[in-house]
Amino acid sequence: MTTPVIAIVGNSDSGKTRVAAALVSILSGKGYRVAAVKHCPHGHEVAPQPKDTARLFAAGAHAVVASSPGQITVTRRTEGDALLEAIVASLGGGYDVVIAEGFKGSSAPKVLMVDNEPLSPPPESIIATVRDKPVDGPVPSYTFGQMDALTLYLESRLGLVLR
Repeated sequence: MTTPVIAIVGNSDSGKTRVAAALVSILSGKGYRVAAVKHCPHGHEVAPQPKDTARLFAAGAHAVVASSPGQITVTRRTEGDALLEAIVASLGGGYDVVIAEGFKGSSAPKVLMVDNEPLSPPPESIIATVRDKPVDGPVPSYTFGQMDALTLYLESRLGLVLR
């Protein structure tokens, strides 16, 4: 069985992280095992300098694993930008759902954050929108205060089932 994925897409500062975090919190609180993936098209820090893991990565390691009680962090070098599908496959099994932030070009079903500027190019596979005020349209529309309702919709739409 393939792990269901939902991508939260929109412009910078449109509320993607706010919605993704709310969905992760609500779904986890219901007992789902949730994985989260964030797309950082402009790069990101592996660890704040001068942490040992950042030093090892900067030294040229192809992969760095930081392990501590209750947490493992893996950083790998890649060629180009990884596809969401490849990232999800690399997670392995054991998750009920993946919440991805970004990846507007992926084939995953998407929740579009609507603000004053349209995304260009417009993403495909939009199954819901989040905006300041709900509107009638071709897909269900939610506000930031309706994350429980959005979660119920996504559970039904994605066919999520607790293990």
